Amino acid sequence: MVALPGDGPLAAELRGRGARVETCPTPVLRKSALTPRGALRLAGDLLTGIRPAWRLLRRTGSGPVYVNTQTLPLWPLLARVAGRPVVLHVHEAEDRAPAPVRLALALPALAARTVLVNSEYSRSVLAAVLPRTGARAVLVDNGVGGPPSTEPARSRLSGPVQLAFVGRL
Repeated sequence: MVALPGDGPLAAELRGRGARVETCPTPVLRKSALTPRGALRLAGDLLTGIRPAWRLLRRTGSGPVYVNTQTLPLWPLLARVAGRPVVLHVHEAEDRAPAPVRLALALPALAARTVLVNSEYSRSVLAAVLPRTGARAVLVDNGVGGPPSTEPARSRLSGPVQLAFVGRL
């Protein structure tokens, strides 16, 4: 069972692989929340997201809840209150963000039984804000390895440059 904040290509892909997908509005921690308008929107998203998330958690049993990012602060907290074990996967490492932002990103980890981090760097950023939580975090390397070999970069560009960018979901 996968809960997503909206329908889109990921939902179709998951359904195609046999997952049950439900859309559930949820607040997302973004830098825009640092503005007065953004803070109001985040508060509104929190209020509108609590009831559907709570119903979904209560309806789907007592098993663990895996939260794939710490930018969805409602899920770890509600799952913990519902008595569900929480696994939080930390991909973020906002070490240059203002202290309140780093704290807001880290707080959902307090509700998690297990915290996974994708790098030692992510762990160090988490530990700087929540030392005990960072210390107990488990490193799970990203699942995509690098190429078997590389070629050195060209010393000089000639002709058009083609660039492909691949980011995370």
